[in-house]
Amino acid sequence: MKKFLFFSVFEAICLCSVFADKPPAKFGKVSKEELEMKIYDKDTSAPAVILCDYGYFDGIQFQFTRLTRIKILKKEGLSWSNYVLPTESKSEVRGITFRLEGANVVEDKLDKKSVFLERVTENRYRTRVAMPNVQVGSVIDIEYYFTGFPSEWKFQETIPVVWSELIIEESQYLRYQKNFFGYEQLFYTSGSRWIARDMPAFKEEPYINSASNYLTKFEFDILDINFPGFYRSFTNTWDNVAQRLRENDYFGKAIKGSAYLNGLAKEISEKNLSEEQKIEAAYNAIRENMKWNGIHSLTTSFTEMIFSFKKKSGNSADINIMLLQLLDKLGFEVYPVVLSTRDNGVLSPINPSLNKLNHVIVYVKTSKESLLIDATEDYMPYSLIPFKCINWQGRLIEKEKNEWIELKTKGKDKLIRVYNLALTDDLTMTGEMICDRFDYAAYDLRKDFGSYNSRDEFLTELERKNPGLKITSCDIENIDSLSKPVKERYRMTLANQVENAGNEFYLYPFVGEKWKENPFRNSLRKYPVDFGYKIEHMEVFSYTLPDNFEVVSLPQSLKISLPDNAASFICDFKLINKQLLINTKLLVNKEMFLPAEYPGLREFYDQMIKKQSEPIVLKKI
Repeated sequence: MKKFLFFSVFEAICLCSVFADKPPAKFGKVSKEELEMKIYDKDTSAPAVILCDYGYFDGIQFQFTRLTRIKILKKEGLSWSNYVLPTESKSEVRGITFRLEGANVVEDKLDKKSVFLERVTENRYRTRVAMPNVQVGSVIDIEYYFTGFPSEWKFQETIPVVWSELIIEESQYLRYQKNFFGYEQLFYTSGSRWIARDMPAFKEEPYINSASNYLTKFEFDILDINFPGFYRSFTNTWDNVAQRLRENDYFGKAIKGSAYLNGLAKEISEKNLSEEQKIEAAYNAIRENMKWNGIHSLTTSFTEMIFSFKKKSGNSADINIMLLQLLDKLGFEVYPVVLSTRDNGVLSPINPSLNKLNHVIVYVKTSKESLLIDATEDYMPYSLIPFKCINWQGRLIEKEKNEWIELKTKGKDKLIRVYNLALTDDLTMTGEMICDRFDYAAYDLRKDFGSYNSRDEFLTELERKNPGLKITSCDIENIDSLSKPVKERYRMTLANQVENAGNEFYLYPFVGEKWKENPFRNSLRKYPVDFGYKIEHMEVFSYTLPDNFEVVSLPQSLKISLPDNAASFICDFKLINKQLLINTKLLVNKEMFLPAEYPGLREFYDQMIKKQSEPIVLKKI
């Protein structure tokens, strides 16, 4: 009853603010009910809940203010005490953490030492905030303001939102466009005021392109600013966006200064290399001389690229524009491709947005083909673009024109794996596994392998993840040769694959990497399933049985496919004398499945996973 009363009172206050046109909360004024709250009744699984999120743009002062109040309900919600403020300019910020100690309310004010201003480029900043002494049960107030206009407003988050309100005062000096995203409806809308009430948490699902594409939110872009004696037009069209980039000191003008790369270009040019070898040499040269700092950026850190080159580190624009400059010096036709990474959402053909662009890669044309290249990711060959870049389409910026270009990859998640194992009298398996990994499957292994300090540490973790596995020898080839497939060979013993059921024994033949449960649990899905790239997995399992064992029954073979051969799975069981042979082949022949195709895809995975869990029945003779 007390919980119900709290939300009745809280929402009544907020509802009154709708008609009174007042802020729904005041910084530093937290109620006892908010502090005593234990769970959020409308989503008892929530680790935290946003009680209020209020934003106000002053059209006269040209200033934006935001107040956010969050209740921490579980340990998993403690991450909400750390912020990166969504502004590229310097911000003024204040915060308080409230908690109960007995009957007393304890306040911990945000110290300026916990506010970190980071320079992203020469003229762009981001602010990190770590709220003090946050515990389960705490209530956080954080308020900040900056001179400028917000780039977006999220009414929905990955935790529930009780109240979210945005006011954009009309300004005679500013015109903007507002783009709406998401599936949830707003509670109240007017020409300058929007309110969401009891917004459910956005639930992540497997193989979703990006939550950013489906969260209920606004994205804003300034169309023009018109002060007395000053006028500037911004992003009316994609052509305008391209022209602004060409004129930008940290993009178009930065591309022009490349004399610092003359030495690298000369070194590569003097070698007798094919076009593909030159591109790979340039790609490797940039990767050897530069380290990505983890920041995605449309613009370079400095107007003169030599400064980043001397630092030997930089953001994504620094690294890929350097690669573009080097390839240009080697005689290739090259252009920048600007895009939004997967986690940042897709670009809209009809709503041009400079704010939405957060990354740049390289388009290079050879006598045989055109390539998209990104040199920011370790372990990625030049012929593949990272998964983060596979995001529908980007803009190819040429000198006089610009156009859409598909952000697709020719690579696959491809592997061929063979197990040759023998069953012993003590029900263990001995033998070997051989695996060839290509494209993104090879990248995944290289990245995983590179995260360990040594090969022994990698193998120890492999054994830990697979109970009963003991690796006696291991050989991995081409781990550093990025353009070649990775070749693995393991000698091993396996326990736990055969279950003793008295008179019979159950052999579970599928070992190693396999689905244990269907990733598509929900019966319905609002969003497309986006794998990013095609899948091709071929596996062979060969088991040699002892003379005193025979097969009682084999699972039935299975062959299934989706319409238009969008995906197929074959699982074939054979017994030849004392040798069991299981051949499987999984093909996913398209990258994206629409919500209407989801039930069929879910059933496809369900049948495949059930088949992989069926045992072979043996008995002793």
